Amino acid sequence: MAFAFSQICLWLLWLDALPCSAMFHNKKVGECESTSPSKILRQHAHSLFLNNKLAGQDAEQLQNEIADCGVTGFKRKRTSGENKSNPKAARNMLRKCLKHSQWPQIYVAEIRTFHPKMQIEILQDMAFILPHELLFALGDFNSVDTLTTLDGAATSVKNHCQAAAELLQCPVAAMGLWCDGTPSNWERTKSLELLLINFPGLSGSNKTWRFPVAAVPHEHLSKGSTFEDIFQIMAWSFQQCLLGTMPNTRHDGLQFNSIDSWRKKKAGKLLPCKAILAEVRADWKCQSEIFHLPHWNKNDGLCCKCSATPVSFKDFSSFASWRHERINHWMFLERQLQFTIAHFSPLIVSKSIGCTLWIWGCPAMLLEMPVGICLENSLEIDPTKWQPYF
Repeated sequence: MAFAFSQICLWLLWLDALPCSAMFHNKKVGECESTSPSKILRQHAHSLFLNNKLAGQDAEQLQNEIADCGVTGFKRKRTSGENKSNPKAARNMLRKCLKHSQWPQIYVAEIRTFHPKMQIEILQDMAFILPHELLFALGDFNSVDTLTTLDGAATSVKNHCQAAAELLQCPVAAMGLWCDGTPSNWERTKSLELLLINFPGLSGSNKTWRFPVAAVPHEHLSKGSTFEDIFQIMAWSFQQCLLGTMPNTRHDGLQFNSIDSWRKKKAGKLLPCKAILAEVRADWKCQSEIFHLPHWNKNDGLCCKCSATPVSFKDFSSFASWRHERINHWMFLERQLQFTIAHFSPLIVSKSIGCTLWIWGCPAMLLEMPVGICLENSLEIDPTKWQPYF
Protein backbone atom coordinates (compact mmCIF):
# COMPACT_ATOMS: atom_id res chain seq x y z
CA MET A 1 0.00 0.00 0.00
CA ALA A 2 2.82 2.41 0.81
CA PHE A 3 4.54 1.73 -2.52
CA ALA A 4 1.34 2.16 -4.53
CA PHE A 5 0.53 5.42 -2.78
CA SER A 6 4.08 6.76 -3.12
CA GLN A 7 4.19 5.83 -6.82
CA ILE A 8 0.85 7.52 -7.52
CA CYS A 9 1.86 10.64 -5.62
CA LEU A 10 5.23 10.78 -7.39
CA TRP A 11 3.66 10.52 -10.81
CA LEU A 12 0.97 13.09 -10.01
CA LEU A 13 3.69 15.54 -8.99
CA TRP A 14 5.42 14.96 -12.33
CA LEU A 15 2.39 15.16 -14.61
CA ASP A 16 2.64 18.90 -15.29
CA ALA A 17 6.17 18.34 -16.58
CA LEU A 18 5.28 15.85 -19.31
CA PRO A 19 4.90 18.17 -22.34
CA CYS A 20 8.03 20.19 -21.60
CA SER A 21 11.72 19.80 -20.81
CA ALA A 22 11.45 21.14 -17.25
CA MET A 23 8.92 21.45 -14.47
CA PHE A 24 7.14 24.79 -14.32
CA HIS A 25 6.17 26.78 -11.27
CA ASN A 26 2.88 25.70 -9.75
CA LYS A 27 1.25 28.99 -10.89
CA LYS A 28 2.48 28.60 -14.46
CA VAL A 29 1.72 26.05 -17.15
CA GLY A 30 3.98 25.43 -20.10
CA GLU A 31 2.62 26.45 -23.46
CA CYS A 32 1.88 23.64 -25.87
CA GLU A 33 4.55 23.54 -28.56
CA SER A 34 2.36 21.64 -31.02
CA THR A 35 0.34 23.53 -33.63
CA SER A 36 -1.88 20.56 -34.50
CA PRO A 37 -5.45 21.18 -33.26
CA SER A 38 -5.99 17.46 -32.60
CA LYS A 39 -2.84 17.25 -30.45
CA ILE A 40 -3.85 20.37 -28.51
CA LEU A 41 -7.31 18.87 -27.93
CA ARG A 42 -5.77 15.59 -26.75
CA GLN A 43 -3.46 17.38 -24.32
CA HIS A 44 -6.38 19.38 -22.95
CA ALA A 45 -8.40 16.19 -22.47
CA HIS A 46 -5.46 14.63 -20.63
CA SER A 47 -5.04 17.79 -18.56
CA LEU A 48 -8.64 17.59 -17.33
CA PHE A 49 -8.01 14.06 -16.10
CA LEU A 50 -4.58 14.73 -14.63
CA ASN A 51 -5.81 17.78 -12.71
CA ASN A 52 -8.62 15.68 -11.20
CA LYS A 53 -11.36 17.63 -12.99
CA LEU A 54 -12.58 14.49 -14.71
CA ALA A 55 -12.77 10.98 -13.29
CA GLY A 56 -11.07 8.19 -15.21
CA GLN A 57 -14.32 6.79 -16.59
CA ASP A 58 -15.55 10.25 -17.63
CA ALA A 59 -12.25 11.02 -19.34
CA GLU A 60 -12.35 7.73 -21.20
CA GLN A 61 -15.94 8.36 -22.28
CA LEU A 62 -14.99 11.86 -23.48
CA GLN A 63 -12.18 10.45 -25.61
CA ASN A 64 -14.52 7.80 -27.06
CA GLU A 65 -17.04 10.48 -28.03
CA ILE A 66 -14.32 12.58 -29.65
CA ALA A 67 -13.15 9.49 -31.57
CA ASP A 68 -16.72 8.93 -32.79
CA CYS A 69 -16.61 12.43 -34.27
CA GLY A 70 -13.73 11.35 -36.49
CA VAL A 71 -11.03 13.52 -34.90
CA THR A 72 -7.57 12.19 -35.73
CA GLY A 73 -5.38 11.10 -32.83
CA PHE A 74 -8.28 9.64 -30.83
CA LYS A 75 -9.12 5.95 -30.76
CA ARG A 76 -12.22 4.47 -29.20
CA LYS A 77 -11.46 2.29 -26.19
CA ARG A 78 -13.18 -1.06 -26.51
CA THR A 79 -15.40 -2.03 -23.59
CA SER A 80 -17.31 -5.22 -22.83
CA GLY A 81 -20.61 -3.36 -23.07
CA GLU A 82 -21.76 0.10 -24.10
CA ASN A 83 -23.54 0.75 -20.81
CA LYS A 84 -20.89 -0.93 -18.69
CA SER A 85 -18.33 1.20 -16.85
CA ASN A 86 -14.67 0.26 -17.04
CA PRO A 87 -13.23 -0.23 -13.53
CA LYS A 88 -9.69 0.17 -14.92
CA ALA A 89 -10.38 3.40 -16.80
CA ALA A 90 -8.23 5.56 -14.50
CA ARG A 91 -5.28 3.18 -14.81
CA ASN A 92 -5.61 3.07 -18.60
CA MET A 93 -5.82 6.86 -18.84
CA LEU A 94 -2.74 7.30 -16.67
CA ARG A 95 -0.77 4.86 -18.81
CA LYS A 96 -1.88 6.67 -21.95
CA CYS A 97 -0.78 10.02 -20.54
CA LEU A 98 2.65 8.62 -19.61
CA LYS A 99 3.13 6.55 -22.77
CA HIS A 100 5.47 8.92 -24.59
CA SER A 101 7.04 10.50 -21.54
CA GLN A 102 10.74 11.28 -21.96
CA TRP A 103 11.38 11.42 -18.21
CA PRO A 104 13.26 8.52 -16.55
CA GLN A 105 11.43 5.39 -15.50
CA ILE A 106 10.39 4.85 -11.91
CA TYR A 107 13.11 3.22 -9.83
CA VAL A 108 11.70 0.72 -7.33
CA ALA A 109 13.66 -0.16 -4.20
CA GLU A 110 12.80 -1.87 -0.94
CA ILE A 111 13.03 0.27 2.21
CA ARG A 112 11.98 -0.02 5.83
CA THR A 113 8.63 1.61 6.61
CA PHE A 114 6.12 1.66 9.46
CA HIS A 115 2.80 -0.19 9.24
CA PRO A 116 0.22 2.03 11.02
CA LYS A 117 -2.33 -0.74 11.64
CA MET A 118 0.05 -3.49 12.70
CA GLN A 119 2.34 -1.02 14.52
CA ILE A 120 5.46 -2.77 13.28
CA GLU A 121 8.33 -2.00 10.93
CA ILE A 122 8.12 -3.75 7.57
CA LEU A 123 9.97 -3.82 4.25
CA GLN A 124 8.07 -2.07 1.47
CA ASP A 125 8.76 -1.15 -2.14
CA MET A 126 9.06 2.57 -2.81
CA ALA A 127 9.17 4.59 -6.03
CA PHE A 128 12.03 6.99 -6.88
CA ILE A 129 13.14 9.31 -9.64
CA LEU A 130 16.92 9.13 -9.33
CA PRO A 131 18.90 12.41 -9.53
CA HIS A 132 21.52 11.07 -11.97
CA GLU A 133 18.80 9.79 -14.31
CA LEU A 134 17.05 13.13 -14.06
CA LEU A 135 20.30 14.84 -15.05
CA PHE A 136 20.65 12.42 -17.97
CA ALA A 137 17.13 13.25 -19.22
CA LEU A 138 17.65 17.00 -18.88
CA GLY A 139 20.77 16.72 -21.00
CA ASP A 140 18.64 15.80 -24.03
CA PHE A 141 16.93 19.20 -23.98
CA ASN A 142 19.44 21.54 -22.33
CA SER A 143 23.03 22.48 -23.06
CA VAL A 144 25.91 21.90 -20.65
CA ASP A 145 26.24 25.67 -20.18
CA THR A 146 22.60 25.85 -19.06
CA LEU A 147 23.01 23.10 -16.46
CA THR A 148 26.36 24.26 -15.08
CA THR A 149 25.62 27.97 -14.79
CA LEU A 150 26.06 29.50 -11.32
CA ASP A 151 24.49 32.91 -11.95
CA GLY A 152 21.75 32.38 -9.38
CA ALA A 153 23.77 30.47 -6.79
CA ALA A 154 24.65 31.62 -3.29
CA THR A 155 28.29 32.35 -2.47
CA SER A 156 28.79 29.07 -0.62
CA VAL A 157 27.39 27.08 -3.55
CA LYS A 158 29.67 28.91 -5.98
CA ASN A 159 32.68 28.20 -3.78
CA HIS A 160 31.87 24.49 -3.58
CA CYS A 161 31.31 24.19 -7.34
CA GLN A 162 34.41 26.16 -8.27
CA ALA A 163 36.57 24.05 -5.98
CA ALA A 164 35.03 20.86 -7.41
CA ALA A 165 35.56 22.08 -10.99
CA GLU A 166 39.24 22.66 -10.28
CA LEU A 167 39.68 19.17 -8.84
CA LEU A 168 37.68 17.39 -11.55
CA GLN A 169 39.06 19.58 -14.36
CA CYS A 170 35.61 20.07 -15.86
CA PRO A 171 32.50 22.22 -15.23
CA VAL A 172 30.05 20.80 -12.68
CA ALA A 173 26.36 21.41 -12.14
CA ALA A 174 25.06 22.41 -8.71
CA MET A 175 22.16 20.29 -7.48
CA GLY A 176 20.05 20.99 -4.42
CA LEU A 177 17.87 18.69 -2.34
CA TRP A 178 14.71 20.12 -0.82
CA CYS A 179 13.02 18.22 2.05
CA ASP A 180 9.53 19.30 2.98
CA GLY A 181 6.09 18.02 3.95
CA THR A 182 2.70 18.93 2.53
CA PRO A 183 -0.90 18.09 3.61
CA SER A 184 -2.37 15.23 1.60
CA ASN A 185 -6.04 15.36 2.61
CA TRP A 186 -8.76 17.97 2.93
CA GLU A 187 -8.76 17.96 6.74
CA ARG A 188 -4.97 18.46 6.74
CA THR A 189 -4.61 15.60 9.23
CA LYS A 190 -2.24 13.64 6.99
CA SER A 191 0.88 14.78 5.23
CA LEU A 192 3.22 13.64 2.50
CA GLU A 193 6.99 13.85 2.98
CA LEU A 194 8.60 15.06 -0.24
CA LEU A 195 12.13 15.14 -1.59
CA LEU A 196 12.66 17.50 -4.51
CA ILE A 197 15.67 18.33 -6.68
CA ASN A 198 16.46 21.86 -7.83
CA PHE A 199 19.39 23.56 -9.54
CA PRO A 200 20.36 26.52 -7.32
CA GLY A 201 22.75 27.95 -9.91
CA LEU A 202 20.07 28.60 -12.51
CA SER A 203 18.60 32.03 -13.07
CA GLY A 204 15.87 33.58 -15.17
CA SER A 205 12.94 31.40 -16.18
CA ASN A 206 14.81 28.21 -15.21
CA LYS A 207 15.29 29.12 -11.54
CA THR A 208 11.84 27.71 -10.67
CA TRP A 209 12.72 24.14 -11.68
CA ARG A 210 11.53 21.66 -9.05
CA PHE A 211 11.71 17.91 -9.66
CA PRO A 212 10.08 15.48 -7.17
CA VAL A 213 12.30 12.43 -6.60
CA ALA A 214 10.55 10.66 -3.70
CA ALA A 215 7.29 10.85 -1.77
CA VAL A 216 6.20 8.86 1.27
CA PRO A 217 3.19 9.30 3.63
CA HIS A 218 4.24 10.61 7.03
CA GLU A 219 2.30 7.86 8.81
CA HIS A 220 4.52 5.26 7.12
CA LEU A 221 7.77 6.76 8.39
CA SER A 222 9.79 4.55 10.71
CA LYS A 223 12.05 6.70 12.88
CA GLY A 224 15.72 6.05 12.23
CA SER A 225 15.02 3.68 9.35
CA THR A 226 12.92 5.04 6.48
CA PHE A 227 14.91 8.16 5.65
CA GLU A 228 18.20 6.35 6.25
CA ASP A 229 17.25 3.84 3.55
CA ILE A 230 16.03 6.61 1.25
CA PHE A 231 19.24 8.61 1.63
CA GLN A 232 21.35 5.52 1.03
CA ILE A 233 19.80 5.39 -2.44
CA MET A 234 20.06 9.17 -2.89
CA ALA A 235 23.74 9.11 -1.85
CA TRP A 236 24.46 6.36 -4.41
CA SER A 237 22.70 8.38 -7.11
CA PHE A 238 24.65 11.55 -6.27
CA GLN A 239 27.86 9.53 -6.50
CA GLN A 240 26.91 8.66 -10.08
CA CYS A 241 26.37 12.37 -10.73
CA LEU A 242 29.90 12.99 -9.49
CA LEU A 243 31.34 10.18 -11.65
CA GLY A 244 29.42 11.44 -14.68
CA THR A 245 28.27 8.02 -15.95
CA MET A 246 25.16 5.88 -15.81
CA PRO A 247 25.67 2.91 -13.44
CA ASN A 248 25.92 -0.72 -14.54
CA THR A 249 24.17 -2.11 -11.45
CA ARG A 250 21.50 -1.14 -8.95
CA HIS A 251 22.26 0.73 -5.72
CA ASP A 252 22.77 -2.54 -3.81
CA GLY A 253 25.23 -3.94 -6.38
CA LEU A 254 22.70 -6.36 -7.89
CA GLN A 255 22.05 -6.61 -11.60
CA PHE A 256 19.17 -4.68 -13.14
CA ASN A 257 15.88 -6.59 -12.92
CA SER A 258 13.03 -6.99 -15.41
CA ILE A 259 11.59 -3.50 -14.83
CA ASP A 260 14.98 -1.84 -15.41
CA SER A 261 15.07 -2.35 -19.17
CA TRP A 262 15.58 1.39 -19.76
CA ARG A 263 18.55 1.40 -17.38
CA LYS A 264 20.16 -1.59 -19.08
CA LYS A 265 20.19 0.33 -22.37
CA LYS A 266 21.67 3.44 -20.75
CA ALA A 267 24.29 1.65 -18.60
CA GLY A 268 27.78 3.07 -19.03
CA LYS A 269 26.69 6.12 -20.99
CA LEU A 270 28.03 9.54 -20.06
CA LEU A 271 25.90 12.14 -18.32
CA PRO A 272 25.72 15.57 -19.99
CA CYS A 273 27.96 16.90 -17.22
CA LYS A 274 29.17 16.03 -13.74
CA ALA A 275 27.18 17.35 -10.79
CA ILE A 276 27.51 17.69 -7.04
CA LEU A 277 25.02 18.02 -4.23
CA ALA A 278 25.67 21.64 -3.35
CA GLU A 279 22.94 22.34 -0.80
CA VAL A 280 20.16 20.72 1.22
CA ARG A 281 17.16 22.82 2.27
CA ALA A 282 14.89 21.87 5.15
CA ASP A 283 13.47 23.31 8.34
CA TRP A 284 15.16 22.89 11.72
CA LYS A 285 12.89 20.02 12.76
CA CYS A 286 13.80 18.07 9.63
CA GLN A 287 17.52 18.72 10.02
CA SER A 288 17.38 17.48 13.62
CA GLU A 289 15.22 14.37 13.14
CA ILE A 290 16.49 13.23 9.73
CA PHE A 291 20.09 14.45 9.57
CA HIS A 292 20.65 14.10 13.36
CA LEU A 293 21.97 17.65 13.66
CA PRO A 294 21.62 19.51 16.99
CA HIS A 295 18.17 20.80 17.92
CA TRP A 296 17.53 24.19 19.50
CA ASN A 297 17.28 22.57 22.98
CA LYS A 298 20.41 20.39 22.72
CA ASN A 299 22.38 20.77 25.96
CA ASP A 300 25.65 19.70 24.35
CA GLY A 301 25.45 22.55 21.86
CA LEU A 302 22.89 23.90 19.44
CA CYS A 303 25.13 25.73 16.98
CA CYS A 304 27.61 24.57 14.35
CA LYS A 305 29.83 27.66 14.67
CA CYS A 306 30.08 28.28 18.41
CA SER A 307 29.63 26.65 21.80
CA ALA A 308 26.17 28.12 22.47
CA THR A 309 23.79 26.06 24.62
CA PRO A 310 20.12 26.60 25.56
CA VAL A 311 21.40 28.50 28.62
CA SER A 312 24.40 30.43 27.33
CA PHE A 313 22.82 31.73 24.11
CA LYS A 314 20.54 33.99 26.16
CA ASP A 315 23.57 36.10 27.06
CA PHE A 316 23.76 38.77 24.34
CA SER A 317 26.56 40.80 25.91
CA SER A 318 29.89 41.32 24.22
CA PHE A 319 31.48 39.16 26.93
CA ALA A 320 29.28 36.11 26.22
CA SER A 321 31.28 32.89 26.18
CA TRP A 322 29.83 31.67 22.88
CA ARG A 323 31.13 34.79 21.11
CA HIS A 324 34.70 33.78 21.87
CA GLU A 325 34.44 29.96 21.83
CA ARG A 326 34.19 29.38 18.09
CA ILE A 327 34.32 25.94 16.47
CA ASN A 328 35.14 24.88 12.92
CA HIS A 329 33.68 22.16 10.75
CA TRP A 330 35.81 19.32 12.10
CA MET A 331 35.33 20.35 15.73
CA PHE A 332 31.58 20.30 15.16
CA LEU A 333 31.70 16.78 13.67
CA GLU A 334 33.82 15.57 16.59
CA ARG A 335 31.31 17.00 19.07
CA GLN A 336 28.42 15.34 17.27
CA LEU A 337 30.11 11.96 17.25
CA GLN A 338 31.03 12.30 20.91
CA PHE A 339 27.65 13.31 22.31
CA THR A 340 25.18 11.99 19.73
CA ILE A 341 24.16 8.34 19.76
CA ALA A 342 22.57 8.50 16.33
CA HIS A 343 24.82 8.24 13.30
CA PHE A 344 25.09 10.87 10.62
CA SER A 345 22.76 10.60 7.66
CA PRO A 346 24.11 8.49 4.76
CA LEU A 347 23.70 11.56 2.59
CA ILE A 348 26.24 13.49 4.69
CA VAL A 349 28.91 10.79 4.84
CA SER A 350 28.55 9.74 1.20
CA LYS A 351 31.41 9.98 -1.29
CA SER A 352 30.24 13.22 -2.83
CA ILE A 353 31.47 16.76 -2.51
CA GLY A 354 30.21 18.60 0.55
CA CYS A 355 26.87 20.32 0.55
CA THR A 356 25.49 23.29 2.42
CA LEU A 357 22.57 22.69 4.77
CA TRP A 358 20.21 25.65 4.79
CA ILE A 359 18.05 25.71 7.89
CA TRP A 360 15.08 28.01 8.18
CA GLY A 361 12.31 28.28 10.72
CA CYS A 362 14.62 30.05 13.16
CA PRO A 363 13.30 33.35 14.53
CA ALA A 364 14.65 36.23 12.41
CA MET A 365 17.71 34.37 11.18
CA LEU A 366 18.91 31.92 8.56
CA LEU A 367 21.62 29.42 9.43
CA GLU A 368 24.07 27.93 6.95
CA MET A 369 26.21 24.87 7.65
CA PRO A 370 28.58 23.09 5.24
CA VAL A 371 28.83 19.34 5.79
CA GLY A 372 30.25 16.19 4.24
CA ILE A 373 33.52 17.29 2.66
CA CYS A 374 34.94 14.33 0.71
CA LEU A 375 35.30 12.99 -2.82
CA GLU A 376 35.34 9.67 -4.62
CA ASN A 377 38.10 7.32 -3.51
CA SER A 378 40.04 7.97 -6.71
CA LEU A 379 40.47 11.61 -5.69
CA GLU A 380 42.53 11.77 -2.52
CA ILE A 381 42.08 14.98 -0.56
CA ASP A 382 43.90 16.19 2.49
CA PRO A 383 41.23 17.36 5.00
CA THR A 384 43.60 20.07 6.20
CA LYS A 385 43.69 21.57 2.69
CA TRP A 386 40.00 21.18 1.90
CA GLN A 387 38.42 23.70 4.20
CA PRO A 388 34.63 24.11 4.27
CA TYR A 389 33.28 27.57 3.62
CA PHE A 390 31.76 29.09 6.73
